[in-house]
Amino acid sequence: MRLTRQIVALLCLCVMGAVFVVLLTGAFSLHTLTERYQRDELRALVRIFEQDVLMSPQAPRLSAWLPPMLQANGVKELTIRLDDAPLFHYREPGFTDSEYRLQTVLMAGEFYPGLHLRFEVLPALTMLSNQLSPLRSLALGVGTVVVGVWLALLWLRRQLRGVELLAQRGQHILSGNPGKLRHDVALEWPPVVSAALTYLQDELEDAKKERSRFDTFIRRNVFIDKQLGIGNRIFFDNRVEAALSDAEYSAGAMLLLSIDGLELLKKEHGEGTEQSLLLQASELTASFTQRFSGAVQARYARDTLALLLPNISKQETLTAAEQLWRQLLRLDWPAPLDPERQLFIGAVCYQPGEWLAQIEEEAEMALRGARLQREGGFFLYDKVLRVEANGKGSVRWRTLLERQFARGQLTYQIQSAWSCQPAEPVLHELLARLPDGRGKLLPAASFVTMVEKVGMQRELDRLMLGNALALLPTERSVPLALNLHPQSLLDNAFRHQLLMALLRIGKRRASRLVIELNEALVSRYQEGLRAPLRELRLLGCQLAVDHAGQDVVSTHYIKEFELSYLKIHPSLVRDIASRPLNQMAVRSLVGGCLGQTQVIAVGIQNEQEWQVLQSLGVSGGQGFWLDQAMQGDKRVLIAPRG
Repeated sequence: MRLTRQIVALLCLCVMGAVFVVLLTGAFSLHTLTERYQRDELRALVRIFEQDVLMSPQAPRLSAWLPPMLQANGVKELTIRLDDAPLFHYREPGFTDSEYRLQTVLMAGEFYPGLHLRFEVLPALTMLSNQLSPLRSLALGVGTVVVGVWLALLWLRRQLRGVELLAQRGQHILSGNPGKLRHDVALEWPPVVSAALTYLQDELEDAKKERSRFDTFIRRNVFIDKQLGIGNRIFFDNRVEAALSDAEYSAGAMLLLSIDGLELLKKEHGEGTEQSLLLQASELTASFTQRFSGAVQARYARDTLALLLPNISKQETLTAAEQLWRQLLRLDWPAPLDPERQLFIGAVCYQPGEWLAQIEEEAEMALRGARLQREGGFFLYDKVLRVEANGKGSVRWRTLLERQFARGQLTYQIQSAWSCQPAEPVLHELLARLPDGRGKLLPAASFVTMVEKVGMQRELDRLMLGNALALLPTERSVPLALNLHPQSLLDNAFRHQLLMALLRIGKRRASRLVIELNEALVSRYQEGLRAPLRELRLLGCQLAVDHAGQDVVSTHYIKEFELSYLKIHPSLVRDIASRPLNQMAVRSLVGGCLGQTQVIAVGIQNEQEWQVLQSLGVSGGQGFWLDQAMQGDKRVLIAPRG
């Protein structure tokens, strides 16, 4: 019960209690007075009877004057006995015993002790019907009290409205929704408390933004090269190792780009010219990597840049290295550098299951090979791959995707995220698998890149949404997570379809659906996503962001979008026990999610990682190792509908 209602209820109880006590006391007093008045009237009749009848020989006949007096006093029946002998009996004409509830009053004479009178009279209160003036005044007084109390309560509620609004504001703050107020804070009372609360809210909001900036600052100093503003060696190693240890990824390539002669350039032109050249090369390389989905750029060494290009074949790697080398030749190279003799690119293809040290050693050997040949400026380390990248062309990919999407030929695997204590499923994630037409199921990491490239992301999301809604559990089951692309939510037709589907299934069932978005894409489309995500929350959907920590972006979106789950990228999880910087980054993310957002670490490979992550404060974990440890790796495959 709200404070104002408690105060009003208390005052009402006090006033009504006082009125009730007054009325009860008045009722008892009135009853006593009427009873006493009636007894006095009857006693007067007895006295008249003794003095005017028994003592006077000239007394008139009783039947002439006694009945009117008895009727006036409500006496229905009278029996008079003198020395146990009947002297007089009166009964009101037309009177029946069942018609009235009478009271018996026995009286004796004062002067004649042998005189006994038995009165059968109406109750005293029934005689008040002829005397309504006292009751009218009493009713008027009670009515005045009631009206006065009602007006006083209206005035009190109006005065306490500000306190109620202040309490509503406090409730919004406690529920984590301080921005959903529907009233003007100037109406709150007392104004000093309202102003203090506003001040503290502003300070808290500034502290949250500062915390987000501090988290970004920590990760930027840990994983970003200060001079070029791109990832450093630690950041790059984390990403490469995550790609190597994740069975979801297919083969890819690692490129090392080195510029020789920077020391000589620094001596002749100063450090500024050296940094300017590296910055130009970094910007051109960043522009070049935008054509590759999931590509990563970092500073490998002082004069060496590194590129990670996932899901490309050997031939595509050679083509990419040659194109990059030729584009870099167009930079404004200061003398005495000759780009055709001092710009080198070494490339190596990798496959899941290999070691980071092995891949980097092979890339460095490829870079030395490029320096030795001094012909084309780039060199590919030749080796046999067990897993080849999906090298289909765009036309063949579009044909395959259109055929399988038209048939609804997507198979799904359910992977659970497990809580720490107790160990139970927090949510189930729906992972898509695409049949390649040759009896093999391609993981999402293998075909999503081509889905984006051929412009079929909305078709994929629409197909996955239909299957996810069909598999959506009841309100008491574990939620189901579905990964969508932000561009699909920004598409009006897709968003309308999603909202209508959620309205059909109802808010309770929709609350078991978790919409997952990529952190880098959320940061890119943050402004446009505000309205769609707010609509999803209003319809009951939960929101999640995955790949957190993959890139260095501000985490202010966690509070703004009211996330239910935040999934840490596997690059921060891998070998976290021996990497203090990764622990610092994870602790920073956990600290920024204190409240309703649960932090889930993805890609856990062993028990040591799981124990360290729990000590850092994560809410749960996800990965094939956890599935195997918790339920014996019972992977659930769901065939396509139809």
